[in-house]
Amino acid sequence: SLKAEVLQGQWFTDSKQVQRAFDHWRTVYNLERPHEALAMKAPASRYQPSSRQYSADVKPPEYDEGVEVRKVDI
Repeated sequence: SLKAEVLQGQWFTDSKQVQRAFDHWRTVYNLERPHEALAMKAPASRYQPSSRQYSADVKPPEYDEGVEVRKVDI
C-alpha cells in the first residue's frame, strides 16, 4: 500500500519531503482508512497496549538439559 499510494510516480526533492509524505500516509492508514479485514474499522480502533511490562534487559535463553544447541553461520 505504501508503495502504491505514496511512492508510485512521485518525485521528492529531499528526505524531509519523503518523511512528511510517509507520516501523512501512516496517519491516514492507521487512524482514518477503513480496512476490510477489520470489519471496515481503522487499525487504531483495535489497538490495545500489551498487558506485559517491557524490559530492556534481554535474558539469555534457557534450554532443557540434554538439548543440543547449535550456532548457524550464514
